[in-house]
Amino acid sequence: MMMMSGETTDLVFGFIHEFIRQKGHAPSQREIARGCYLAQSSVRYHLSKLQADGRIGYDRGKARAISITHQ
Repeated sequence: MMMMSGETTDLVFGFIHEFIRQKGHAPSQREIARGCYLAQSSVRYHLSKLQADGRIGYDRGKARAISITHQ
């Protein structure tokens, strides 16, 4: 079954949230791609959607810079 874009974006968000909860730091784009069975270009697309929606942010100057924003 093919996922819709919004579902995939939610999947990526859930993966990031759970990864941070379990490991204490954000996943890399490569880890997100592996964990969600996506191409890295797709991960970048969904990360940009999440950032535009205000669900994630980036900590400048840090590796693994994705952070969950609390709204």
